[in-house]
Amino acid sequence: MSWGTVHTEPIVPLGLIGLLGLLGFFSSLLQFWVLRKKVGRGRALLISLFRLGALLGLIAFALNPLRITQREHRVRPTLAILLETSQSMKFPGKGPGRTRLDEAKEVLLGGSWPLLKSLTERYEVKIYGVGQSLVPLEIGQIASLSAGGKQGDLSQAIAKIREESAVVLLLSDGKLRWHAKAPDGPSILSIPLGDPETYKDVLIKEVKAPPMAFREREVVLDVTLRSYGYKGILLPVALKEGSRLLSARTVP
Repeated sequence: MSWGTVHTEPIVPLGLIGLLGLLGFFSSLLQFWVLRKKVGRGRALLISLFRLGALLGLIAFALNPLRITQREHRVRPTLAILLETSQSMKFPGKGPGRTRLDEAKEVLLGGSWPLLKSLTERYEVKIYGVGQSLVPLEIGQIASLSAGGKQGDLSQAIAKIREESAVVLLLSDGKLRWHAKAPDGPSILSIPLGDPETYKDVLIKEVKAPPMAFREREVVLDVTLRSYGYKGILLPVALKEGSRLLSARTVP
């Protein structure tokens, strides 16, 4: 039972409280009728009112009233933005004359409704620059931010902020170091930077070799190369033992 924000939790059934209240009320009336002949009308009324007050106090105690005040405090989730600032962010990005860092700034601050403004309305946003070290940034510092320094370590950055944020927004060109056995951390949403059409790289993706080899017998090695941006050219591949050339071949 409740009246607005005032609630009652009766210690005995409400029906019993009502019955006892009625009996007490009629008992007070009867006592008033008897006492007014003995002590006078005024004194009898005063005594009856005191008894009614005591009765109402007992009823209030039995109803066990209490007032509940409810306050709502919303805590916005924390979002960490990691912005790579290493030297590779000076390389060309999408669009003429723009670096990859310029591209990241455009993603966060550009447009009629900037992404960063939208995020700050829904999240408690914390911004960090990821380069040789993890550096906290203010929103006003992003526009004047410059790239430089050594390659950043994403695993170390995540380890430092994992307790304060469950979600990370990463803006990077993919040059950050990352340890395969890094501990579990927050979910990472990545926005890649740079123009994939101008990206160039060659890497050895896989090497397969037999577990055993015999002297003066031919051994077959299966090497898989992956190249980006070098379509249609021949690549020289050399196998060396120290400074001694064992085999060489040109592959498309």
